Amino acid sequence: MTIQEAIMTGKQRYDLLSIGDTVPASNRAAMLGADLDGIAWYIFRTVPQAELPAIAWLARNGVHDAWCPTETRYRKVTRGKRTKVQYEAPIAPGYLFVPFTRQPIWHILFERAKGKLSRVVSINGVPLAVPERSIAQMKHVPERIAAIKAREEEARRLNPGDRADVQEGPLAGWTVELSRIHAGIAYFVAPLLGEREVSVPVAKLRKVRD
Repeated sequence: MTIQEAIMTGKQRYDLLSIGDTVPASNRAAMLGADLDGIAWYIFRTVPQAELPAIAWLARNGVHDAWCPTETRYRKVTRGKRTKVQYEAPIAPGYLFVPFTRQPIWHILFERAKGKLSRVVSINGVPLAVPERSIAQMKHVPERIAAIKAREEEARRLNPGDRADVQEGPLAGWTVELSRIHAGIAYFVAPLLGEREVSVPVAKLRKVRD
């Protein structure tokens, strides 16, 4: 088999190559190797605010479903009727979670990425594969953060005299009447505890609507 035949058929005949021979970039730069038995997830670092371009680049190169956790935020605008515009912002800037169904050829992948991916999280120089169950748990992080922020927003509306439900902690399920609020802590009198004043972080309360 000649060098040209090896190149045309995609077969790696390195024993036929000599110093000075040219191998086309399409053959030289293949960044994915053999099929894996399942999905292998890896954590990549990238430049902050370049997560979405990196995800798009991976998809164009056969690596689909790369993911970074995001949350909904709002930015102010000065033109038009709307004063705020909604957008998705990464929770962990500079990190990507990438699934592979074929073995990555690391040095070629980074060479072709041209800075879009700066490195892969490794231990002792070996890329660290993350269990899929861990990725599944992380995908719930944005929902949890949104719930916490919603509670914090609700807590900012609390005032002395309001009634609120305790959402977390040993008093979860209690409905209390707030006597005072200071530095993010709500205070109330608990008759079942001998008329003692009890304190709870306002983030753990939900206002009772009349």
